[in-house]
Amino acid sequence: MDKIKRASSLKWSFAQYLIVCLIAAGLLCILTAVPCEMTRNALGEKYRDYYESDAFLWSYVVDENGDMVGRTRIGITAPDGSALTLEDYMEPRDRVVYTLLRYYPLLMPLYFTASVAVTSILFYRRRLKRPLEVLDAAAGRIAAGELEFAVEVPGQDELHRLGESFETMRAALAENSRELWRTLEDSRKMQAAFAHDLRTPLTVLRGYDEFLMRYQGRLPAEKVRQTLETMHASIDRLENYAQRMGAAQKLERLPLHRAETGLAALAAELARDGAVLCGRRCGFEMKAERLFGTAALDAALVREVFENLVSNAARCAAGRVEAACAYDGSCLSIRVRDDGPGFSASALAHAQEAFWRGEEAGDGHFGLGLHLCAVLCQKHGGALVLGAAPGGGAEVRATFAAEPGEAAPGLPDTVRQEKRSREKENR
Repeated sequence: MDKIKRASSLKWSFAQYLIVCLIAAGLLCILTAVPCEMTRNALGEKYRDYYESDAFLWSYVVDENGDMVGRTRIGITAPDGSALTLEDYMEPRDRVVYTLLRYYPLLMPLYFTASVAVTSILFYRRRLKRPLEVLDAAAGRIAAGELEFAVEVPGQDELHRLGESFETMRAALAENSRELWRTLEDSRKMQAAFAHDLRTPLTVLRGYDEFLMRYQGRLPAEKVRQTLETMHASIDRLENYAQRMGAAQKLERLPLHRAETGLAALAAELARDGAVLCGRRCGFEMKAERLFGTAALDAALVREVFENLVSNAARCAAGRVEAACAYDGSCLSIRVRDDGPGFSASALAHAQEAFWRGEEAGDGHFGLGLHLCAVLCQKHGGALVLGAAPGGGAEVRATFAAEPGEAAPGLPDTVRQEKRSREKENR
């Protein structure tokens, strides 16, 4: 793996390019020096005999008997007094060639300089140009806010890894952008729904206000009382909707407060709340199953879900709402049924979405109740399930993850007290 990384490294790759180009420069030096030296030697040999025969005179030394005992070579000078050289005996063309070939060593540094330049150009064009173009284009598109593309840098070197970092950054920015867009879109929809649903109660209030102002002092007391009651109901509707809107906006930050909760006491509170919510509109019945001891629950959250479910059921029921509460040791389950028309196929698919109201558009129905219940159940580790009740009507089941408390489920407190008394007597 280290060899592969080293082979794909830009530094090692540049070193390879440089070595190859230096070897090529050395070969060029050899290929230049050998012919030049051979040509110079050939030209020198061609004129050397003339040079040595004419450029020098021999002075011989003899003794008294006339025998030669030595000799001395005397150079012949040119008319200007300079010594004759080999070039002076060459033909003009050969002299130019011979003189120029004397300077061929000056080409050696040029070869090596050119090799470094060629190395840089080849390395840039083959290893750097395309990745840098890709990264530059990616940076420009990201700066322009265009994030729906992929950064793909060829190779396995440092620039490829830099491209992967660019791609990771782009993907993170794209996801953040999509999340921000979803948040803004949800906020826009929520504001639009809020503005739309405020029109009806505000219109009612404005109309009754104008009515009272116009006929002030001329209306009977009973008519004034009825008008004020209607206005009060509209104000209650506005207040209720504002509270629900605030809850829908803060659900993601809603803390969960688990505490040891008496299950029997909780069931009794739920039964009282259900009876009050149904009031005179319909009958209400609450069944409690296996609710003994305590469990770690957020009681306020459970009551909020229960009240929303009963309110929805009472609004849709023909005459009766049934609720049941059970605990199996790890999960608290609440079931609410009504004898109304039940859920349509569209409602089963979309009723848990915020502000979905189906065919209902009035009567205080804002499409928030089941959405809030679903989110609260999920925050408590459970779920909200919609279905059809046996015999007709709607059924909604809410579950909440709950750890058992000191008292195990399934045993009444009186039985547990008797058991503890027997244990004390045995001791």
